[in-house]
Amino acid sequence: MDHKVIGVFCYNGGSISIRIGLDSSINGVVQELHVKWLDLGLKCYNMCFNRDEKDNMIESDGELHSLACYCFAKKIAIVEIKVVVCVTSLITLMVLFLQVFQLVVVVWWLFVNLSSLIFG
Repeated sequence: MDHKVIGVFCYNGGSISIRIGLDSSINGVVQELHVKWLDLGLKCYNMCFNRDEKDNMIESDGELHSLACYCFAKKIAIVEIKVVVCVTSLITLMVLFLQVFQLVVVVWWLFVNLSSLIFG
């Protein structure tokens, strides 16, 4: 019995079809997504599909296998999976850097002003 479904992964106006089955892995899917969309490698993103009017995230091999079994049981041959970007990793690092930089500037400003008050 072949529990495979075609996952149509949609991102940024484009799509890629990947066959998903009980032997599929998240790492394998992620590698194929990164080959198609190079910029995804620099971003934090989620993969979601809609089941019973509810969005479900795919984060593990087990959830990928569960999707394949669900689609097989419901006789669904093709399932749309949205790739949704959370936050770009580079942006996250820049924000963190700016926050640390601001803290350093404030500490330096306090040091300069307090030392001038103490030492005249």
